[in-house]
Order: sequence, then structure tokens, then C-alpha cells
Amino acid sequence: MSSFVNKVKSKFADRRRSKGAAPATDNKEPTYSIQPHPAKTNDPSDLARPAPGMPGGGLNQGMQQYPDVAPYAAKGPFIPPPEIAGNLDKPATREELHARTAALNGEN
Repeated sequence: MSSFVNKVKSKFADRRRSKGAAPATDNKEPTYSIQPHPAKTNDPSDLARPAPGMPGGGLNQGMQQYPDVAPYAAKGPFIPPPEIAGNLDKPATREELHARTAALNGEN
């Protein structure tokens, strides 16, 4: 019985091939391909210098266009001038901090 079924399948397959239809595939997996990278050279500094009139250029270009973002690119700590530093309160001691923590947590 199975030989009869195989003969019928092969005849139908032969007819499809002769008509030019593509053979049926059971492969349901997606296929992937590698896309080319848009870089023209292998020099990373080319990405920092975009062509005139073109967007991009990393954070340095953004700092010029959006000054609100500039504080996030600060270099190093801020050292206040002496007149501001002189008006600051003295830091609390460890005991004072533990007492404040206990008071805020409701511990007496």
C-alpha cells in the first residue's frame, strides 16, 4: 500500500516540476543575512566628524545643539569657590546621623 502512495506522490511532484512551480519546502525557520556596515573606513574617528549638514557625530555634536544636556558631559567634580564653600554647614557626625535616622524611623 505504501508503495502505491509513494508512486502517486512522485507523479504529482513530477507534474509540478514540469510546470515550473517551485517545490514545496517544509522549512519554517526564518533566514537571516548579513547587512553591510555603512562605514567607509575602519577609522572610528570618522564617526565623530559627520559630513556637513548631516546629523550625527556622537555626544559632542549634541552638546552644541542641545545645551540642556551639557551638564551630563561634565568633566570631574565641581569645586565651589571659597565664598560658597565658606557658607556651607559643617557635616554631621556619625552619632548625629544615627540619631536622625532613629527619629525618622520612629525609634525612640
